[in-house]
Amino acid sequence: MSANHSKTKKKSSIGFVEGVRRSRPLYLLMLPSIIIFALFTYYPMYGIVIAFKNFTPAEGIMGSSWAGLKYFKQYFNSYQFGLTIKNTIIISLYTIAVTFPLPGYHGTAG
Repeated sequence: MSANHSKTKKKSSIGFVEGVRRSRPLYLLMLPSIIIFALFTYYPMYGIVIAFKNFTPAEGIMGSSWAGLKYFKQYFNSYQFGLTIKNTIIISLYTIAVTFPLPGYHGTAG
C-alpha cells in the first residue's frame, strides 16, 4: 500500500524562482492591478498623518511639528462631541431606514 501511495504523491521539482520565471507573463498581467490597488488604497493613507500634526501648509505634512493626540483630546472634551455623535447616529439610522427597502422594491406597472 505504501508503494501505491508513493506513486500518487508526485513531488514538484520546480523551484520557486523557476516557477516565477515561467509565470512572468502572468505576473506582468497582474502588475497594473497591483499598481492601481496601491495607488487608491495605500497612497491616500499618507494624508492620515495630518491628524497628528500641527499642520501648516508652508511646512507641508512631513515638515510640520508633531502634535500627537492633542487635537483628539480637545475634540473629545468639546461641547460639540456629543452633538456631532448624535447627529451622525441619527443621519445613519435615517439613511438605513430610507434606503434599506428600496433595493427590493419592484413596483407594478399597471
